[in-house]
Amino acid sequence: NGLRTYRPSLDKFVFGNETFEKRVRKWIEGVRANKASRALLLGGPVGLGKTTLALALCGELGCAEEDIQQINCASTRTLDDARDLIGRLSFQPIFGVYRVLILDEVQQMVGNAQDAFLTPIENLAPQTLLIGCTSSPENLKPAFRSRFYEVRIEPYSEEAIIEALENLPSPPKSNQIATIAKAAGGNMRRAISMVEGGIGPEDQNIIRITNAIESFYGFLMAGDHLSLMLCMAQLGEGERRQFFERNLALLEGTWMALSGGPNLLPMNDQAMVIRTIAARKLTNAQWVARHYRDLSSLQDKPFQSVKAWIMSLCS
Repeated sequence: NGLRTYRPSLDKFVFGNETFEKRVRKWIEGVRANKASRALLLGGPVGLGKTTLALALCGELGCAEEDIQQINCASTRTLDDARDLIGRLSFQPIFGVYRVLILDEVQQMVGNAQDAFLTPIENLAPQTLLIGCTSSPENLKPAFRSRFYEVRIEPYSEEAIIEALENLPSPPKSNQIATIAKAAGGNMRRAISMVEGGIGPEDQNIIRITNAIESFYGFLMAGDHLSLMLCMAQLGEGERRQFFERNLALLEGTWMALSGGPNLLPMNDQAMVIRTIAARKLTNAQWVARHYRDLSSLQDKPFQSVKAWIMSLCS
């Protein structure tokens, strides 16, 4: 089962972008030279491979499987739990180079449990590594978060997902790979799940709306208003409602990012689809804000109003 057992070594891990890879390899070099914090925080939306990367890093640094402990902080999160985990940080590796404690969903750890880790993180034994994985690093206490070397994983491009799917032990049929990569919306786990379970109706719906959004911005930026009209006319009323809902979320999240604010877009599967599109096409904050205003006014209007707006773009 690829989702549960396919854990690649670091040389086969698909990083997706050069900046991400450089930051990870800089940490590895720093640990080996005893010049970097041995506490690493991997942040990013669910399904991007944070735990997979943590295990790949363990292998790269010569850690034996028997010296790795993986803890889910959704169920191990109290101050008493933290004290028990801190005690384990003093254990020496038995079979490999390092003893490793991996804390999955570390943001679930309560505040006083995070506080209990502050001094132990600063005094980790030379042969001890602490790796936190979180989908919400902003929910960690600042003092706790600041003690980690932090690396953020962004949603993957379709090209990166295609590369990963082609290199699975049991890859999908070649004519399915591009469709799966699009429906996954940057989520590697979702892509592998679709290889195993197939593309369902909701996935097909995501693909259709995603195609419409990509076409919409392509035609809008190219000034191809006739194609823009045809693109919108092909959507049914229910699909058009989803189109506006996701577009407004895209524009809001993109405007926040371009303006230097936090990304408030919830990182579900559909959100990652539209954020991937935003990264490729939307780069001007004023343009984004103007079209957010226009599309907001059209959200609950009949298609006649949508057509009137498109025609007004020609004037």
